[in-house]
Amino acid sequence: MGRLTTGGTAVFLAIGGFLFGYDSGIIASTIVQPYFTDYMGTPNSAETGGIVSSFTGGAVLGAASISYLADRLGRKKTVFVGAVISVIGCALQGGAVNLAMVAVGRAIAGIAVRQLSSIVPMYCAEIATAQDRGKLSGLLQLMLSWGFFVAQWLGYGCFHVNSDFQWRFPLAFQVVPGLIMAGGVWFLQESPRWLMEHDRHDEAKTVLQKLHSTGHNDDFLQLEFEEIRDTIVAEKEVATVSWKQLLAKPSWRKRLFLSCGIQAFGQLSGINVINYYGNEIYKLLGIDTATSLKIVGISGALSIV
Repeated sequence: MGRLTTGGTAVFLAIGGFLFGYDSGIIASTIVQPYFTDYMGTPNSAETGGIVSSFTGGAVLGAASISYLADRLGRKKTVFVGAVISVIGCALQGGAVNLAMVAVGRAIAGIAVRQLSSIVPMYCAEIATAQDRGKLSGLLQLMLSWGFFVAQWLGYGCFHVNSDFQWRFPLAFQVVPGLIMAGGVWFLQESPRWLMEHDRHDEAKTVLQKLHSTGHNDDFLQLEFEEIRDTIVAEKEVATVSWKQLLAKPSWRKRLFLSCGIQAFGQLSGINVINYYGNEIYKLLGIDTATSLKIVGISGALSIV
C-alpha cells in the first residue's frame, strides 16, 4: 500500500510536467491562428517574439525563487504556490484583450512552470525509495512530452472553429491542470527529508510509514529514517552558504558545471526554435496553416513514442 501511495503521489505531481509542456507548446499554434492574428492586429515578428520569449523570461525568475521557497515553505506549499501562480498567468492569457496581456500572462505562467518543474523532481526523489527514485523523478519529463502532444493537437482541432474560441480556449485550458494541482496537493504527504531538516522527526517517521510501509518492514523504515537524519546532520556540518564556497571545492565545481552544461546544451540544440516557431517556418515554405499544424502534431506524437 505504501508503494502505491508513493507512486500515486508522483503521478499527481507529474501534472506539473504536463502543464509545462502544454504551456510551452500551445503558443506555437496560437500565434498562427487566424482569429488570434486578426484580433491582435496581425502582430509583427518582434511582437510575436516578445510573446514567445516572455515565458522564458518568467522562467528565469521562477528558477531563482525555488531554492528559497522549497526550503522555507516545504515541498507541498511550494507546489501550491506554483499552481496558483500558473492559474493567474493562464487566466490572463485566455482572457487577453491585447498582446501585452498575453505577454504578461505568459511571463507569470513561466514563473510558475519553472517552479513546478524544479520542485516536482525533488519532491518525487525525496518520497521515493532507491528502487523507484529514477522512475518517479522521470515522470515529469514524460508528462512534459504529453503536454506538448495535447497542445499541438488541440491547436489543430481548434483551428477548425470559426470564432475567437479558436485561440481563447486552448490558452484558457491551461488553468485546468493548475487548479487540479492547487487543490489536490493538500492531500499529499510532505517530504520526510524536509520535515527532518526542520527537526520535525516524529512527523517524518509517520510520513515514511505511510509512504514505504508494507506492514512487515519496520527494520527498513527505521534504517531509512536514520539514514536521512544522519545525511542531513552531515550536510549541515559542511553547509555551503556562498557561490565562492561552492566553486572552491573541485568535486562540487565539477557537479555544478556538469549539471549546468546539460541544461545549457539541451537548449542550445535549437529544439525550442522548432517547438515555438515550427508553424511559422512551414508558412515561409509555402505550407498552409492547417497542414503545418498537422505536421507539428505528428512530430509531437512521435516524440513520446
